[in-house]
Formats: sequence, structure tokens, C-alpha cells
Amino acid sequence: NGSTANGSMSALRYITFGSNFKLFDTSILPKGKWKKQGTEEQTKNTDFIGIIDAGTYEWEEIVLTLNIGDKVKFETRSRGYTLRNWSVFYNDGDYAYIILDNYLLNGAVPTFDGKLTYGNYNVYSSSNRKKLIYGLTTPSIWRELINNAKIDGIEISEEIKNDEDNVWAIGSPTLDLWKDSWNEVYPEDQIYIDKNTEMNDEIGWGYYIGFDSDPTSYKISLANKQGYDNKLYFPYKESESSCNGYWIASPSASNESNITAAFYSGEILNISHNGGLFYAARPIIRLPSNILKKKVEP
Repeated sequence: NGSTANGSMSALRYITFGSNFKLFDTSILPKGKWKKQGTEEQTKNTDFIGIIDAGTYEWEEIVLTLNIGDKVKFETRSRGYTLRNWSVFYNDGDYAYIILDNYLLNGAVPTFDGKLTYGNYNVYSSSNRKKLIYGLTTPSIWRELINNAKIDGIEISEEIKNDEDNVWAIGSPTLDLWKDSWNEVYPEDQIYIDKNTEMNDEIGWGYYIGFDSDPTSYKISLANKQGYDNKLYFPYKESESSCNGYWIASPSASNESNITAAFYSGEILNISHNGGLFYAARPIIRLPSNILKKKVEP
């Protein structure tokens, strides 16, 4: 009957079977661990197939921890394009940040002031970096990704959608988020960022990046690091349909025109807002981590 213990939100629930039966198909039971109430029987997983005795069973849901890199059962739409392949980019415990596994087709990029596109994936601005960064990091521009979100085929609730302070989408990871994700997975190859406080650009100070705690460089190479083989950070190791990487939507300290980007060769570097080497958006969505479901490979 699926009732919760003591009317609480506990993962412990009760399932009652009115008569004995033989279980042939485990998909008819909710996933988790269960045992017959009032017995000391060893808890069984729902992959058990055999005779089920009549009675009431305690059932406890198996909660799969979401780790960085885990694929999730999530899909959404943007401008008519369905986006199905997403992975956990970062998880702070309360909220998970999921990222599109591939570059975003530029037909799915929402309209924003100054947006220009080229080829299949490339998005840029010919005006200034402020317009491109604003277009990539303003949640209201990317709101359709939240409004059309489904987890395991079921639309997320209006209550979650309306929590705009905590549930949002942007067009690419920021450098702070990219750094936090990378450092969590590869602490032995930790990267550091810092702001250039001498800049007076209207978009804000640009970032230095490096392997020292006081970085002064505009770019680093991760090509000889283990993480270069991780498609979470570098989906391709060569140009893909004239696209050389994706934007990391934060200003670079190199000058007032440049934005940070991830280059397919393993570099995190500074690129002009007009996309001199052609870069894509790669959306990030922030959702409560306890509503996401991990894809489990067969």
C-alpha cells in the first residue's frame, strides 16, 4: 500500500501482500530492500525471484548517491530540441549541478541580445563580452530548460520549478563551478583562480587561472593530466563540426574582450567574445539532488 512509517517522510514504507505468490518479474516491485514484518529474516533486495509469502513487509528505498560524472535520468527541451544526455557536474549535498554531455546545438540556444551563431554549435557575440556572458549566465534566458524538465519521464513539480532562487539553468558553467568540479575529482591536479583587481571592465574583474594558490596566468594546459580523458570536462579531443570547445562563462583577466573557454586540446584559455576559434554553449541545470535519479548501467 506504499504508506510511510508513522506518516513521516521516512524512506521506510510498508507493502502488504494478501496471499502467497511467485515473483517472476522484479519490475512490479518498488526498488529497494524489504523483509517480512515481525521476522528476523535477512533483508532481500528486489532482484529476488521466488515465492513471496502473504503478509506485510517493510520496504526501504535504496538511495543512490549522486557522484560527479554520474549520468542521470533527465531530459528537457529548448526551442523544440529535446536534450536527453546529462551528467552530474557538481553536487554540494543539497543541490546537484548537471551538465549537457554534448555541446548544445546553436538552434537550441535561446535568444539574447548580441547573440550570433555559426555552424552547428558555435555561439558568440560581435559586440562585447558583457553581452555574451550575460546571455550565458542569466537564468531567465534559459528558463525553458526548467519549465520542460522531466526526471525519469515525469515532469518536475510546479513547486520545484517556482523555486527560482535555488532551481535554475544557465548556458555554460562558470569558472568557479568548473574549478570546484575539477578539484573535487582530481585533487592531485588542483587548479586555482583569482580575480584581476586592477581591471575596471563593466562586466566585472577577469580571472587568472593556474596551479599555484596565487595564479597570474590567463590559461593552463590539462592535456597531461588524468582528467583530460574525462569527457565530462573535454567531450572531444578534436574539432567537432568546426567547434573547438565550449565557453566557461566567466571573464578572463587577459583583457576586457576575452572570456574563458575549454579547448579540445586540454587547455583552459582566454578567447575573444567574437569566438575567434568557435565555441559552444554547454548548459548547466541546478536541481535538488534528492529528486534526481541516477542511470544505472545494465
